[in-house]
Amino acid sequence: MRTSALLAAAFVVLSACDPGGGGDDGSAQRVPVGAPRTEPGPVVGLVGTMTGPGAWRGDDAFEGADLGVNVLNRSLAPGREPYELVTLDDHGDSDRALALVERLAAEDATAGVVFAGPPEVLPLAEDALTQAGVPAILCYGDLPAAPLERSQPHLFQVSPPISWQAKHLADYILEDRGYETTGLLMERSPSGLEARSALQQALAGAGGRRAEWVGYSPGADNLPELLARLRRRRVEAMVVGGGPGLVERLEVALRRAGALYRSTEAARIRSRGNGRGRPGWRPQTLLFDLGLTPGVGLPPGTVAAEGLARGAHYLPLPGFRRWRSAFVDWWDAEPYGWELRAYQAVAMIGWASGRARPGADLAASLEAARGIRLGGMAASFGPRDHVSVERRTVGLWTIPRPGINVPERGRLPGAMPWVPLGRTFGFGGRVALPPGNARLLWKRRPNGTHRLRFGVGTLQADPVH
Repeated sequence: MRTSALLAAAFVVLSACDPGGGGDDGSAQRVPVGAPRTEPGPVVGLVGTMTGPGAWRGDDAFEGADLGVNVLNRSLAPGREPYELVTLDDHGDSDRALALVERLAAEDATAGVVFAGPPEVLPLAEDALTQAGVPAILCYGDLPAAPLERSQPHLFQVSPPISWQAKHLADYILEDRGYETTGLLMERSPSGLEARSALQQALAGAGGRRAEWVGYSPGADNLPELLARLRRRRVEAMVVGGGPGLVERLEVALRRAGALYRSTEAARIRSRGNGRGRPGWRPQTLLFDLGLTPGVGLPPGTVAAEGLARGAHYLPLPGFRRWRSAFVDWWDAEPYGWELRAYQAVAMIGWASGRARPGADLAASLEAARGIRLGGMAASFGPRDHVSVERRTVGLWTIPRPGINVPERGRLPGAMPWVPLGRTFGFGGRVALPPGNARLLWKRRPNGTHRLRFGVGTLQADPVH
């Protein structure tokens, strides 16, 4: 989530490596330019939010996609034209984002679009993508469900669906921690409304009460007021539907209110046996994947729904190691994991365009992919499955408390203390890892069950996790 000073242009077009102006130390920098430098070969388009409050989306996606195009070009067969990365800033504006996707789709050279803008607009580009026969791949958020009369055959995503995340959060709230009341702090945006709907359905499906919810307008300064409303409703678990900007403000507001989470017992101000006079209000904070962000001082025990691929910055899978090494070589900086999504999206586009006949629909080619390697993970698609994430690789991540056994604690970046909460990740299902990689993450117990070798391995009795 390093904000790139290079990404301030309204429209930027980036070749995989453009040796532009020098840095302060005289080194060459990759500088976005206004048009392809040569007659373009195949183009990978990136539409993302590069400026404004949502700039983290485009910044991380740019870093991953730029590396992805470089790696793709190094693996091309002799005589193949290299790919170019065309990066367009939507400024967080939905109409602009849609126009940019349609503009890329109209270009004959475009092989596919990596999308890191407002997710709700992408389905509106389906007609243009269908006419061009190219896929668009969503990096952050969830694709809204298509109406019955409208399909989305050209839309894919590399993020875990919101409904899967909500199911994990609801199960943890009701079954693991046994909370009676849930609150939801959500951004007033289409993505926030989608998070609210998914959480309410998951809670109801698990036999729980509907969440008390409050809406936050990005940029507003009324978080203390919204938290006071949730406090009056005596919520024990507070789910947050928003990105890094909201989470950063939330941490400050909770700290000032003396409401940072300490333990499950302290959070249970309404649950049976705890009486009504328990002092203080310290709800446990739970996040959707967009809230799992570095550099935020939320307390130990905070959890977030995410896939195992979020640990690409440190987990020991060979594909993750190769990706980390390539990232450091390319950017001279350590990754935080999110950059992998755009890298995977580029790999998907490259796989489809490299195997399709001239003029073929590349989305149809991608639907035929089975077990392709995507930076440490494996993915398969089909006509009704356009998600690269395998469901059993999604669970909860947490910030571990001091003193608890976390095998990899010494190798975690200081700004990124998150680790998997082992008991929330399943083992098995269809292949989500390259052959032989599962044993690097899971250890078989004598009773035949499996547990993660990394992260927090405690049972439900853990007072914090």
